[in-house]
Amino acid sequence: MSAVGPEDEVSRGSPGGGAESPRRRALAWLHERLGDIHPELAAAVRRCVREGPEPDEGSSVADVLAAAAAAELQRIAGGPQDRTAAVRLLAADAVLTFAFEAVAADGGDSDALADRVGLRGTLGHALLEALSSGEGMG
Repeated sequence: MSAVGPEDEVSRGSPGGGAESPRRRALAWLHERLGDIHPELAAAVRRCVREGPEPDEGSSVADVLAAAAAAELQRIAGGPQDRTAAVRLLAADAVLTFAFEAVAADGGDSDALADRVGLRGTLGHALLEALSSGEGMG
């Protein structure tokens, strides 16, 4: 496991000294939320986002996270089903959950986010819908 923390990814800045990239904004946003997560899972979450598809310049934190989670789920489905895949699956689930948290925090549309990355109908989407509609979990 790499000892590189999210602060290392964020502190490097953008190439050419321009504005912070969408991926770096997403990693910085995650950094604030990963403090209580097991270090191995936190590293897998950061890796999932770093290895996700290259986001467009205008991508929101939620878009970057959701696209990274969707890509990781595709990689897991096509690979060996071992302990490494289990940790990667947990990380993808966490990243997807964080994506829906980010879209909710920005007052965005969770249905539109789920549609953009092909994840409508996932558990994270269903939970967010239940919570936002006031139905709760029980």
